Amino acid sequence: MVWLLDARREPSGEDLEFLDWLEEAGRPTIPVVTKVDKLSRNELARQLQAIARATGLAKELFTPFSAVTRQGRDEIWERIEAALAAE
Repeated sequence: MVWLLDARREPSGEDLEFLDWLEEAGRPTIPVVTKVDKLSRNELARQLQAIARATGLAKELFTPFSAVTRQGRDEIWERIEAALAAE
């Protein structure tokens, strides 16, 4: 499961419930933070920290992504391939 979160917002209650469901169901999850081109580097670092804290996941698990600049595109594909290979 590729789980998309907006970089400009902290996860909602529904987002966190969905994450709990994915974990309980044992679904491999690739967390992706989108729209990173909308934030400065400092803002992005703060938001990633806040998102990691809210979800209880390590900051390193999140892939920053921008559809505009294509940042993170290759890393997401690598994570998808690794998840499929693990299956």
